[in-house]
Amino acid sequence: MSKMEAALEIPEVLSRIIGQADPKDQTVAARTSKVWSETALNCIWRRLDSIVPLLKVLSPLRRIPYPSMWELEHLPCEESWARFNHIAHRVRKLAHHDEQTIDGREHSHLAFNVFMDLAAMGPKPLLPNLRELEWHVVRPDTPFSLVFLFLNTNLRQLSLEVDITDIPPRSFNNLLQLLPTYTPLLTHLYLYTHVGARDIQTELARCVDRLRSLQVVGLPPNYHTDVVVGALAVAPALLEMRTGWLAAAPGTPEESRVEFQDGWFGTMERLDFEASPGRAISLISNQFRPLSLTRIRLTTGLISDNDQLERFLTVVSTTIPNLTLLSLNMWSPHLPIPPPLVFSTFRPILQCRKLSYFELGHNHPMQLDESNILEMAEAWPDLKDLTICEDPVIAPDTPAGLPLSVLPLFAEKFPALRELGLFLDGTPVSPFASPPVFRHLRELNVGTSRLEPKHATSVALYISDICHNAASVVKGKSAWHVSGVWDLEEDDTPYLTSSQAWAEVGKIVKSVHQHRLEKEKSRHEAAQRQARAMVTGMIEQIRSGGDNSALEAKVKELEAALRTTLGDF
Repeated sequence: MSKMEAALEIPEVLSRIIGQADPKDQTVAARTSKVWSETALNCIWRRLDSIVPLLKVLSPLRRIPYPSMWELEHLPCEESWARFNHIAHRVRKLAHHDEQTIDGREHSHLAFNVFMDLAAMGPKPLLPNLRELEWHVVRPDTPFSLVFLFLNTNLRQLSLEVDITDIPPRSFNNLLQLLPTYTPLLTHLYLYTHVGARDIQTELARCVDRLRSLQVVGLPPNYHTDVVVGALAVAPALLEMRTGWLAAAPGTPEESRVEFQDGWFGTMERLDFEASPGRAISLISNQFRPLSLTRIRLTTGLISDNDQLERFLTVVSTTIPNLTLLSLNMWSPHLPIPPPLVFSTFRPILQCRKLSYFELGHNHPMQLDESNILEMAEAWPDLKDLTICEDPVIAPDTPAGLPLSVLPLFAEKFPALRELGLFLDGTPVSPFASPPVFRHLRELNVGTSRLEPKHATSVALYISDICHNAASVVKGKSAWHVSGVWDLEEDDTPYLTSSQAWAEVGKIVKSVHQHRLEKEKSRHEAAQRQARAMVTGMIEQIRSGGDNSALEAKVKELEAALRTTLGDF
């Protein structure tokens, strides 16, 4: 048996190789041999985006007269359940949406009796090794309690999104009462519903208290009542608290008014929340000193003035000096138009010297000059990800983006950058003779930066001289970008034109990098051939007992050739 064949007998090695293959190749691998079959089947069934493939193991599906509703063609037999059980224990992650595409038909859903058949005839639990479950319900005729069919004591992550109004609070309270019994080892819990916060806060707090392994909790902002936050504050293993928007139920507050207190959230490392600037300042107050908190993501609404933002950043830098990640989404689709950003507003956050990730989204671009960039570089020498308003909404009075000439300065002063997002002016600039280069940059995000198609080639060549590792040039509007009532750009043609031009830049940069690699490879191969020829000559020189001075000269030539190939040694 060769070393390669022996390696393929090792389950971990085989799993890694087959796991990287596409689904078609994984299917072929499952039919190759008994040794490969088990590993390939584990990879094929490990993560499912729908329960439909599992159902088709039991029976074909048929569409019944009710529009876009599907059911099992026949009741599963004993042999079908044996096949199901052979697969069920392999599933580790399942995502279910009650409206999905089935056999090419969009907006399809499964009949209720399908789940009843599973409950009546299937094993308990259905998927015994399931670790992650995403359950999304949007149809009023789909009971969200069907999620219980897939809960088990091994489950670690549960995301339950019930986008239905008029859910009886009693039903959801029953779920919260039973959840710790069904999933005692749960570490991640995400709940998004329209049920009134005050109607379920008591059971939700009890649920959190009983789930002693909870590390990450995601809730709508209106669920952060004093009762719920009080329970989260003393959760023994909590590392991260998130909020996510789902329309608040009638009669519930839009956001929590509870204040964080000293000593709360002793283990929390990450805080991801949505609140108004004033609320955010109140939330992260000087009385709240989280010893473990290092990462903050804030999505906020209208910024009335830059002074308010500066106060928030001052509180953050004072309260959390060991911050490593700060992400601020300050997009606003509403009137009045928020004021433009100025660098001085952000100066307080420069006190967080350990920051390695800074992301800022806003309707306006932020104007920077060289002194501002140098100030950031001095404060954050190890910065890896920097995104500053790369996709503002373009209005007639929007200032021009940063000149392309700032890119070498970022390359020089931020040597560890992996991602950079800036609003740029695509006007070509004179190239540097030997510009500083980005050594680790993987992505240059240009957002809604303007670029005329005629300049695409020259801009691409300029960028390729700075990005030696073929950083992807990413254009377009981010998920944050919201075109609101104040968006003055009625004609989006300039944006589309620029977007197409940047796409061309990305293609050229990639092509130039490929050409550079091929040229470098050819140079190395030529140097290696030269080195081999010199070694052969030296051996012959030694065998013939020739002149040592000539031999020394050849050694020096060989060293020069090796330096060309390997660099200094």
